Parts: sequence; C-alpha cells; structure tokens
Amino acid sequence: MTRPYMKITVDYVKELEKNIQALADRRVLAGFPQQTDRRQGDPIGNAEIGYIQNYGEPAMHIPARPFMEPAAADIRDKAVRDMQETCLRVLDPKNNGNAELDKGLHRVGLLFQLSIRNRLNSDTPPPLAPATVAARIARRKSSQWRVQRRMLIAGNVADPNHPATAAAPGIGVFRTLVDTGKLLHAVTYVIRERKTNRDRAIGKQL
Repeated sequence: MTRPYMKITVDYVKELEKNIQALADRRVLAGFPQQTDRRQGDPIGNAEIGYIQNYGEPAMHIPARPFMEPAAADIRDKAVRDMQETCLRVLDPKNNGNAELDKGLHRVGLLFQLSIRNRLNSDTPPPLAPATVAARIARRKSSQWRVQRRMLIAGNVADPNHPATAAAPGIGVFRTLVDTGKLLHAVTYVIRERKTNRDRAIGKQL
C-alpha cells in the first residue's frame, strides 16, 4: 500500500514570515511629527501647541479643546476595515507584501490626517475669550480687515434689553483652534518601524 504524499511546487514560507514580521513591526502615526515643526528659534513647536490645545493649560488660561481623540474616533471603523483588507493582501503570497502594507498604511495615515484637520476646522468649544478675540484682531496688519472683524463681533453683542441674544464675540468670526493656520497645515503622518524607530515615509502636509 502506497502512502499519500504532498508535493510542494512553490514554497512561500520565507515570504510569508517576512510579511508577518512587517505587519508586526510597522505602524502609522498621525499628528505633528518633529520633521514638520516650525522654524528654528520659535519658542514652542507644533507638537507642544497641539498638546496644549487638546488638553488645555490652566496656567495660561487655555481650556481643553479635544480634537485628536475625536479625530481618531471619527475614522476608527473605516481604518479597521481598511487594515483588515490590507492584511489579507499582505498575506497573499501572490502579492508583494511590503508594497501592499505600505500602501495600506499610507491610506490610513491620510485618512487620519484629514480627520485631524477637519476637527481643527470644526470650531471646537468652548468659544474664544473676548481677550483672545481682541488679541487676534490686534495682530493683523490690515486696518480694513480689523474694522470688518470688529463689526462682525459687534453683531454678537447682546442688546442690554435682550440678554438671551448674547453670543461669544468670536462666534462665526474665528475658529477656536485656527489662528495663523500653521498648526492646521502641519498635520501629517509617518510610517514608522517599531524596532529601529526609523521613519520609512512621511505624508505630505496639506
């Protein structure tokens, strides 16, 4: 009686091991990497500014306006589905696992980058304090711009006889987390190797 045997015509074991290792070793991080920081000599960088805006700083009278965690929650389900599909492509021996993994991580990184930007643009409460609004106006060089903004702010001031109509002075005039736009445009993502802490790629600033 002859014993059944299995004949291996193509051996993908090494490729599979390499792709599994890549899945375990790579991650995508979104936010404000050091590579996108402000000019040398600036007193504080984008990462620090983002942290203060997200968590607040009582000593500086800056309230917390969370945007990072909500941005992650906004895209979590889609990102998980995308990475599940990416993993299947990476583990398919007919594909180039490294290339498929990088493409998938770039997609998720861009998704998170756009989500953070959307949150920064969404006028996260609480409203700006009157002193902050005044300071933003005073910094602008154009006198015409300043006059226009002060007129808009005046429209938010309540009639003394109808206090319920009051609105914070900056409502509809300024976004709470966007001033110069530097923080907004610095948002990006990196694909990083865990073992070496080396960045394989960095996304574009939008």
